[in-house]
Amino acid sequence: MNSESRTQHRRKWLRIVLGVFGGIVFLSLLLVWGLIRTPGWYAPEPVPTDRVERQIIRNRLVEAEQAFTRELLDGRPFKYNIYEKYVNEWLAMRYDLYPRIDEVVPPVVTDPFVAIGDGRVRFAAKYRFADRDTIVSADIAPTFEDGQIVLRLVGLRCGSMPVPNLLGALDIDGYVELDREEAWPGSPTIVGSLADGIRVGAQGWWRNGGVDYEVTDVKVGDGVLALQIKPLERQASNNRH
Repeated sequence: MNSESRTQHRRKWLRIVLGVFGGIVFLSLLLVWGLIRTPGWYAPEPVPTDRVERQIIRNRLVEAEQAFTRELLDGRPFKYNIYEKYVNEWLAMRYDLYPRIDEVVPPVVTDPFVAIGDGRVRFAAKYRFADRDTIVSADIAPTFEDGQIVLRLVGLRCGSMPVPNLLGALDIDGYVELDREEAWPGSPTIVGSLADGIRVGAQGWWRNGGVDYEVTDVKVGDGVLALQIKPLERQASNNRH
């Protein structure tokens, strides 16, 4: 091979190496951009500054609780809707509504946001990593199976990029086993893990009104989580223990 042929051969391989290197750099930048960009669907409600607006949001929470109580006391099966917009308003005002919430849920993330649709409930928030806020999210698919509500983790995202389910590998998907009324007054049984599905018992007790109830179905709509509720026996609170 003469010197001119060797030079052309080296240039050919140099172009190949540079092309491969450029492709790797491009894909790496694309991956990093996907991991750190804020997805278009992430739109947490701002904390309202207007006093009237803040009171309206407080009133909506009270009205939601009263509506559930009223339907239970009526004694007939009913559908109870949980709306994405209202949940996000309550999350924005969580420190006003529940001043000690950080004692219950450690503030490892900020600006929480819930999106309901496509058969799943997406929980998202900002997570501080390497001096940069990254949006992390988890998709939970609620279904009704064998007389129980089943919550399964069906997706994890960082930014706009899907990421592998590493909860088990990182040993942060613990097994939960709670008896009735152990999680909160009137709570149903809660058993399982996100990887295999958390099973929530269908029967619980509503403290306001002292009514036992049973969830008979769960549906995820566009911006709304709908629960079918069947009121059961009404009992005095002092007979619950």
